[in-house]
Amino acid sequence: MNGDMEEEYQNVGIGQLDHILNDRLKQIDINDFDIDETSYSERLSRELMVNIKNDIDAQYHLGLEYYENETGSKSMRKAIYWFERAAICGDAMAQYSLGKIYQKEKKFKKIERAIFWYQESAIQGYDEAQFNLGKLYSRRKNTFNKAIYWCKRAAEQEHIEAQFYLGKLYSRRESTFNKAIYWYKKSAENGNTNAQIRLGKMHEYDLKQAIYWYKKAAMQGRVDAQFYLVNLYSRVGYTLGDATYWYRKAAYQGHIGAKLYLDMILKKNEVNAICPYIQDAMMGDINAQFHLGIVLENDLEWAIYWYKRAAEQGHYGAQLMLGIKYACVLKDSQQAIYWLQNAAEKGNIEIKYVVANFYYSGLGCINKDYQKAVYWYQKTADQGYERALFRLGYMYAKGIGVPKNFCKAEECYQKAAEQGNPRFQFILGRIYAKGFGIPRNHRKATYWYQQSIDNIDNKYESWRQYHLAKMFYEGKYIPRNYQKAEELFLKAAINGCEKAIYKLCIMCNEGKIQFQNKISVYILINEIATKDKKAREFRDLLENNMFIGDIFKAQSMSVEDLVK
Repeated sequence: MNGDMEEEYQNVGIGQLDHILNDRLKQIDINDFDIDETSYSERLSRELMVNIKNDIDAQYHLGLEYYENETGSKSMRKAIYWFERAAICGDAMAQYSLGKIYQKEKKFKKIERAIFWYQESAIQGYDEAQFNLGKLYSRRKNTFNKAIYWCKRAAEQEHIEAQFYLGKLYSRRESTFNKAIYWYKKSAENGNTNAQIRLGKMHEYDLKQAIYWYKKAAMQGRVDAQFYLVNLYSRVGYTLGDATYWYRKAAYQGHIGAKLYLDMILKKNEVNAICPYIQDAMMGDINAQFHLGIVLENDLEWAIYWYKRAAEQGHYGAQLMLGIKYACVLKDSQQAIYWLQNAAEKGNIEIKYVVANFYYSGLGCINKDYQKAVYWYQKTADQGYERALFRLGYMYAKGIGVPKNFCKAEECYQKAAEQGNPRFQFILGRIYAKGFGIPRNHRKATYWYQQSIDNIDNKYESWRQYHLAKMFYEGKYIPRNYQKAEELFLKAAINGCEKAIYKLCIMCNEGKIQFQNKISVYILINEIATKDKKAREFRDLLENNMFIGDIFKAQSMSVEDLVK
């Protein structure tokens, strides 16, 4: 309302109000309000009367009616107008209301104005304005002391929230930690459950104090306090009945952690397994939620619940596990595909590979879909994942989900083998040797077999050592080489392959073993001779081709000596 209008209202009599009202109604779009013309006229009459009488309290309450929309008006500007009239005249409540509008209403948000009006109200001693002003200062740079000042002003007037917030501010600095406890206690004693829980956490080294404060909050219905209380009871020797009482209280109010604990207690399951994760999971930690799902694998309902909590926040491991559960246990293909797809799109290469396997093999209720399998294998292969490269090579070689393409197959196989995995190098050697899906090539077969041999360096590779040695011994796909065969049979035998031991014995009897290795072969066959008749027969044949001194020497040694 501008100055000319205000002057006009002050110079008219009550009898002329109807004429002025009608003129103003013609300028107003009635559709902007949820009231009819008559009720708006009544409101406008009140406005004019407030102007004429200059009643500060009436101005504030009229602004409040607009702000709270008691009569359906949506005009925030009207609320601001009347609040400002009262605020300029010094009304602390109107000043506070303006600060609130400028702080919290999106369309009118102006923090500097909010601070100005909060301060005007705060100076007059209004505790709510002091508290809000303190909070605003606490979020700005270099105004910490101002935040402390105004929160303290409100706290000293027994403003419970201000007391708690002041405790939080003081707890930021180690030097003022005692002051933090003081104000937390003031707020807690006045019934603030947040302060009571905070004190409980701060005193967990003193279980008696912690239980005291948690119990205060728990008795006011705070489910998290009830939950914390049970955890402390378990540490001070309270009975299961005490714990179950508070678990039930929290569970009935919807606290999922309490429901879980109660369920575990009633089912007599191991509660300790979930303890490391439950509190973090309740606070929204997706890794803790995922681990809870794993711990509770045998309890499908809870496993699904926690996997879902983590999956909905983007944990792709949880999304994968959820997809597997829906595919293989719950047989819900729609949900399975949804979560597997999410996991594949956001997850790492191993997860993409697992999803590709689902489509390739048709696991659970997922139908085989070779084209989708190729799509995800390709995505994984593009990142250099050797297992996906090898599977993709096989699909190109056999024409599964893609047209047959030997060149592509060979390219994929080779890329996988080039990454140094002896298993894939060995398989590629066999593929070249036997012509599985690609033309035979003995030169390349020998090369990849040799690469596989060079990269074998642990006991779990004994079967590959044995098969490579057998190929060198028989000379089927690669040139015969008894020395290489002996070397690899010996490695495989020391790594626990019994077939390799028997092959070495045969080579000894055929005179194809180097003299210095006969003692090693005897030690290996003697190790298994006590439990196997065939081994004893091989040992006896071997003794016929050895010197007595070498036999005595071999009998005094063990396989562990060979490993050394």
